[in-house]
Amino acid sequence: MYPIKNPSLITQITNNITASTNTITIITGSILPDAPNIATIFNKTTTESETILYTGKVGNTLSGITRGFVNTVPQAWPAGTDITRALSNYDHDTFIENIEILNNKIDEIDISGGGEITKVQSDWEQEDNSKPDYVKNRPKINNITLKGNRSLPEEPIPNTFILSLFNK
Repeated sequence: MYPIKNPSLITQITNNITASTNTITIITGSILPDAPNIATIFNKTTTESETILYTGKVGNTLSGITRGFVNTVPQAWPAGTDITRALSNYDHDTFIENIEILNNKIDEIDISGGGEITKVQSDWEQEDNSKPDYVKNRPKINNITLKGNRSLPEEPIPNTFILSLFNK
């Protein structure tokens, strides 16, 4: 899952691009998150848009671009067209997939001996183990508190966004 940048500001592409352009220069590169990530090019007066995946970002230049990411259509765009890191179908589908994975991992916890899950605790980690940075953080489960007879699944629970789930 690629991090978003809050707030999702808008910048513009600086040159005309074709449907096969794989390097795009934008006016303000700091508006988009570091690579790898996705961005949406869009025409604010129509419903036309295209999601791209970029694997490189140096200054105001996006490179290693996959055009038409997540079932959008690669197309030509004129200089001045807006680009932003918007939430996309990719983000939605990844949230759902992560929730299902987490749910399956919780279902694997054996509480048949009368135990119950009493607490699921998440912690923040960052891939390079440096001090947490809001944009780059990934929540992960680091502790599940159980009562009674229980066993945890052998493999770790994957990094995922955790939604608050309450069982009352």
